[in-house]
Amino acid sequence: MTKKNFPLLSILSLALIFIVGAPLLRAWVPQVPTGQWTAIQPDPEETPIDMLQARDGAVAVPLQNGRVLIAGGVAPDGTPLASVEFLNLSGDFSAGAPMKVARLGHTATLLSDGRVLVAGGTTTGGEATASVEVYNPQKNTWTVTQPLQGARSGHTATLIDNNFVVITGGAAAGVPVDSIEMYDAANGRVDAAGSMGAPRAGHAAAKLSDGKVAIFGGFDGTSVLATTKIFDPDTLSMTAGPGMPEARAGLTAVSLLDGSVLLVGGTDGFQDLASLLRFDGAGFTGAGSLSFGRQRPAAILLPHNNSVLIFGGTLNGGGVDDAVLYRPWSNTVVPTGLPGVMRATPAAAPTAFDGALLAAGGDGTNSAQLYGYATVKTDKDDYFPGEPVTVSGSGWVPGETVTLALREVPYVDEHPSITAQVQADGTFVTSEFAPDDGDFGIMFYLTAYGLQSEAETRFTDGGAKIDKIYRDAGLSSETETIGVGDTLYAAAVSLKAAGSYRFRFLDAAGTQAYLGPCFTGVTSAVGSYAPTTRSTATPWTVELLQWDGSEGTTASTTCSAGTGAADGDNAKVFYVAQATAYTTPALSVSTAMYGAGATAYVVVQGLKISQNDWQTIWLAPGVSCANTAGGDRPDSDASGSLTSAYLAYQPANTFVDASNKVSS
Repeated sequence: MTKKNFPLLSILSLALIFIVGAPLLRAWVPQVPTGQWTAIQPDPEETPIDMLQARDGAVAVPLQNGRVLIAGGVAPDGTPLASVEFLNLSGDFSAGAPMKVARLGHTATLLSDGRVLVAGGTTTGGEATASVEVYNPQKNTWTVTQPLQGARSGHTATLIDNNFVVITGGAAAGVPVDSIEMYDAANGRVDAAGSMGAPRAGHAAAKLSDGKVAIFGGFDGTSVLATTKIFDPDTLSMTAGPGMPEARAGLTAVSLLDGSVLLVGGTDGFQDLASLLRFDGAGFTGAGSLSFGRQRPAAILLPHNNSVLIFGGTLNGGGVDDAVLYRPWSNTVVPTGLPGVMRATPAAAPTAFDGALLAAGGDGTNSAQLYGYATVKTDKDDYFPGEPVTVSGSGWVPGETVTLALREVPYVDEHPSITAQVQADGTFVTSEFAPDDGDFGIMFYLTAYGLQSEAETRFTDGGAKIDKIYRDAGLSSETETIGVGDTLYAAAVSLKAAGSYRFRFLDAAGTQAYLGPCFTGVTSAVGSYAPTTRSTATPWTVELLQWDGSEGTTASTTCSAGTGAADGDNAKVFYVAQATAYTTPALSVSTAMYGAGATAYVVVQGLKISQNDWQTIWLAPGVSCANTAGGDRPDSDASGSLTSAYLAYQPANTFVDASNKVSS
């Protein structure tokens, strides 16, 4: 397994190096024709591969290690399932550790640390459950956490900033629920977060570009609703949004690349709806129509394509077997290949392979398919003026010419289209475009047009930001975790020479620990600080405050026009670790001095929370590796500590350098 070096922490000149493993390598690359559905068949001479268990209403989540997790649902005999399986990178399905509770109508949310949160649902006996559990892919284990405030099924779960999940509505004992709850992944807590003002089941929810959560329609126990609510997770406040053109429940909501939300299908209480709506945070506009009305269709934003694939769902209680693509850039609905299977309640998710989406179950069987689509992407998300943008694509028609069109937001000027020739394997690469000085701070939307396919991506040109953080002044060793007393270096780029900037370091409590000097007349800068306290479950933050006329600030060359502004691009979180040595395994007396042959009992805190595959290595002055301390350690827990009671090591020699220090 490939290892990645993490910071070095020293106790009595014995340094602890923490190392984390890398994802597994792919073993199979599916060949899925663009716009078509195919069976999963790694070996063309073997029978196509399906799921291990027939299931309807399961959830599917693409994991960070490349596998797709499929959990729960209902068996053909109507029994809720606790079983879990994976679509592996090798193209087969394998069983995973089962959930603690069988579930249907549950939610599954991929957290930013790679774990999966599963909440609520209908369990054995037909009753809604309040249970919550978290899956750790590295350990293949489920851990029960604090339950919801009340049982619910058919609710929504929306991941927002800082690894919080907003849970709304649903039903218990057939009665719609009004309450909102928030799950905090840092400590496993579920807290009440207010109410929606009316109970809702069969509603939809999506995150908006400003971090708020929009809640659409639903059924309140008496009527289908046309109302919209906007929940602010920072203030736990709820405000009324604009009403939808018609009432609808059983709809699906998808957040689009530009921050707007697409609403698909549903019922008005009398008929299933075919219409699509687009919500921009202020109002609704029409977005075309499906071939058939339907409730709860699968609607997936395709990675590196950014069309929405819509298929499945129910019409008059039966399954629907067609599929369409919604293209946000042209606000159009276009047909695509027919699945050939009526998947009323499928499990669906993008796979780790470019241009391949998994659809499984939802038709009373264990059948599984892959859908193929064209992709376009850039090698970076952000570029300096004059820096070439490398654009690549896959899934295009061999030999065709793909046209790449650029659109600026906000609009400044026009850029000519670029063309790229597709190779025999359906891929292309071009680096013909580079943003210029006049494009500073612009968001580019890049749309690719071919004979049969279209796809879109986006990137930015500069804008002040903290690019990377390091643990050395030479900016050669990138990091996200350092030791107490060690100096962190933050490198800011794309600064405006006519503006001014300051670095601010915030401790784990969010309190300003250090405000750096004012940088003026520069296009890049480095801020540094040596934290004196460790992280808790909450990391430290370094921000770049800017006075350059952007982010709502007034340009200033003295860092004096108001308080300055920091946005998501110019802030980075990092963890500050601390090792404490004790004389006995009881960990009652700490010390910094040991004699030769004595055992040092060490506890490490302030690490990145829930980080996988830590390993400790002890180093002595002038000695490259003194002891490996027993190999791999457990994952760091939700408080940022190693879960083992302590790390023990018995140095065999006396060293001249006997100070308690942090080195790198």
